[in-house]
Amino acid sequence: MDIVKEQNIVKLIDLYINLLTPRQQEILKMHYNYDVSISEIAENLKVTRQSVKDCINKCKSQLSEFEEKLKLLEKEQTLNSEIENILTLNDINVIKEKLKEHFAI
Repeated sequence: MDIVKEQNIVKLIDLYINLLTPRQQEILKMHYNYDVSISEIAENLKVTRQSVKDCINKCKSQLSEFEEKLKLLEKEQTLNSEIENILTLNDINVIKEKLKEHFAI
């Protein structure tokens, strides 16, 4: 799978994992955080490899739906971009104005 897509899935997991069932959380953590293979997960949980694959695919779909509706990753990326832009500024007054504009301070 594409590395960028995998990185995106990991970011979505970080943001939305608590919206998944405990079993889904367990499978995703094993697979993405601990790099456990699908076969090993199936063996550990005493289920079929296909059920693990199905769970992972369903979770990825759910995570994408959560992002589509809540847009937390998109907002985080926009915020990080704005912070990077602010950090490049030299005038303290402009920095203060940008911070007020974006962070309501």
